[in-house]
Amino acid sequence: KKERIGILMVVPIAFIIGALFGSFKAKKRNGNRFDMFHYGATYGIAFVLLALVLTILFRRFGLL
Repeated sequence: KKERIGILMVVPIAFIIGALFGSFKAKKRNGNRFDMFHYGATYGIAFVLLALVLTILFRRFGLL
């Protein structure tokens, strides 16, 4: 049960990392707050999807 909790923590961490990455990218392009929110949400969702796919693949092949 402990390892399941560890795997589930990957999803929120992936969202936070993606949101920060997207926000910094929007800020670098001189975006306003709404641009930062939009980029942050988009990158956060993309990172979550990537993390879920990788988690499923790792579990499928017995790497986790």
